[in-house]
Amino acid sequence: MELEMKIIVLLTLSIFFLNSCFSETSCNDYAEVFRNDELKIIYQKKGIGPYRVSIVGLDPDTLEEVIFKSNDYTWISNVKRKWEKGDTIIKRKGVLEFELHKRDTVLYFPLYCQGKIYK
Repeated sequence: MELEMKIIVLLTLSIFFLNSCFSETSCNDYAEVFRNDELKIIYQKKGIGPYRVSIVGLDPDTLEEVIFKSNDYTWISNVKRKWEKGDTIIKRKGVLEFELHKRDTVLYFPLYCQGKIYK
């Protein structure tokens, strides 16, 4: 019986430890990180690698190739499907949304975290 109790305690502690390793940052913390980001890129293609967002594109001011990689943009996974070659993606510093400039329209995507829109 003592061995079973030790196993139960060990499993419980392991679960708590693993849960703390994978816990998500709070939405407010995430909003502050996102608020400081800045991005301006003409989308050319999806990049490669382990990042949640990886973009190969052009700097609109210099037309030089740039690569943007981030694991912080988890909330835009559905939006990424709307990106097409030639679209300009803009994230202004201090603003909690990004803009998708298409040929004939501009779409705005605010930060969305756990069912709430942040502004």
